[in-house]
Amino acid sequence: VAVARGAEGNATDSAVRWTWKRGLPYVSSSLLYRDRVWLFKSGGLATCLDAKTGKAIFQRERLSDRSEYYMSPVGAAGRVIVGTAEGTLYLLDASSEELKVTHTATFDEGLFATPAVLGGKVYLRTATTMWAFGG
Repeated sequence: VAVARGAEGNATDSAVRWTWKRGLPYVSSSLLYRDRVWLFKSGGLATCLDAKTGKAIFQRERLSDRSEYYMSPVGAAGRVIVGTAEGTLYLLDASSEELKVTHTATFDEGLFATPAVLGGKVYLRTATTMWAFGG
């Protein structure tokens, strides 16, 4: 649900700008990044919405790993970063009009924790290792 900026108390119909009910994540949070809302559902289904209108840029497009998505996605440097419980990490083009994977990496362990982005680096934790990527 998108609620108007400045709305207070119970969100009435006048405060609700748009709603979306399909392809919602089971565990991971949605991501608002560069005026788009990103949703990742179990089974590798990705949806991207225009944050202002709620219209789908693309919906329920499939990533190659059909695993569970517990890690919440993050946005950095024009990319959306999301990973799966099976250990596949995806970098997606945040400005593309279609689901565009720019890089994929696989780990021997699942990805459950949301990555942190700080100082040009991405910090990623698996069950036994802390990774840092970047310049």
